[in-house]
Amino acid sequence: RDGDKNLVVSLARCKDARCFLLLREDSAQISIERLQSLGLTEREAEVMHWVCEGKQNTEIAGILDVTLHTIKRHMEHILHKFGVDNRQKAIKAVADRLGA
Repeated sequence: RDGDKNLVVSLARCKDARCFLLLREDSAQISIERLQSLGLTEREAEVMHWVCEGKQNTEIAGILDVTLHTIKRHMEHILHKFGVDNRQKAIKAVADRLGA
């Protein structure tokens, strides 16, 4: 672990008894681009990024310079897209789908 980066080490085997060590750098933060790959719009991905960072709706509204109502509407769309009914389940859905 180095700051918000993690080095993920995996062991993979082949048929002929050879082993491979796979190294992958992962960010502890979930990027907006990765969230968009889940079917979120750019703005929904920005909102969900901040939700994953533990921010409340009022804080997100301030960060993105929009109204609280706008954030609530984005959250409604996000929850609908993930098929969940609260932000904790949305965070879990993101983690499950991105393998975080």
